[in-house]
Amino acid sequence: MEVELEGLQQRWEAAKAHDDEKHALITALLAHIDSQAVQLSKVNSELQDKNIVNKVIREDNERFSKQVDKLQQEKDRHAFVSVIIDGDCMLFRDDLIQAGLEGGKQAISLLKQNVEQKFNALNGSVPPHLKVIVRAYANLKDLSMTYQSSGVLASSDTMEQFVRGFNMGDPLCDYVDAGNGKECADEKVKALFRHYLNDVHCRQVFFGASADNGYARLLGPCAQDKALSQRICLIEGPPFERELAALAPKFETVSFDIFRKSQQLSDKNEKAPFANSSNYAKVAGTTPSPSTQNTVSTASNSLQNGSPTGVLRNNSRFWGSVLSSLAVIYTSKV
Repeated sequence: MEVELEGLQQRWEAAKAHDDEKHALITALLAHIDSQAVQLSKVNSELQDKNIVNKVIREDNERFSKQVDKLQQEKDRHAFVSVIIDGDCMLFRDDLIQAGLEGGKQAISLLKQNVEQKFNALNGSVPPHLKVIVRAYANLKDLSMTYQSSGVLASSDTMEQFVRGFNMGDPLCDYVDAGNGKECADEKVKALFRHYLNDVHCRQVFFGASADNGYARLLGPCAQDKALSQRICLIEGPPFERELAALAPKFETVSFDIFRKSQQLSDKNEKAPFANSSNYAKVAGTTPSPSTQNTVSTASNSLQNGSPTGVLRNNSRFWGSVLSSLAVIYTSKV
């Protein structure tokens, strides 16, 4: 009997220990579940916060994307191409100048067509509202006198008519008298070049001043910046001067046939060098012709204003004619 009780007692103790172990296991499991529930709640809260943030970011991105598209549309709506011409060294063809008013209208029409074709070739897609803005600066008084002395024009009125036609040809295109100062046209050209290059609406700058080395200092820094150099296209009328020719490979270049290929204008009244003293004496005894006086007047006016016009730069034939004419006048007066 006692043996049975002891056996039962042992079995009870074993069962109790097993129950205690099971209870401990269940308690531990419940504690773990509770801990995981807290962690899950925390993660869910963070996930909700992230979802809210992501939603805000997504909405902001959509809003900003629409704003960017709108700004791009606005930018395209105001996009333009700038054409800057130094009229002292880039001369339009003689036949256009001689045609006066109609020649000016034809010149600006052809210039715009040429620029648009080149821009399309360079860029492919073109904004539908793209404008072409042209500014040509020159010392018109001295330029007109030079045309007359060279025999291209009979009077200054034709040059005035050409400029008038150029300006009437398009509301965004102007041929401007820069004044008769030494660097008036140069300074205006440089200032406008910098202004348009910094304008985000300006897609391309067509720069026409191939016969003036002075612009090498303006273009030099741009040649080192690929983003800038890609927006500049150099127009070649007369061949590029030495320093500009060295820079030209860094830019796009184009040649339009509306410009003269030579900067120099031949003087139809230019006299040959005196062969001997008898010829000199013969000429010295004559009265200077009106054309000779006109040649000297052109040079005198130009020098009194500070320097020759761009057309007279590097024109040795013209200055040879001036010196000969001065000799004739001086001798005739003596």
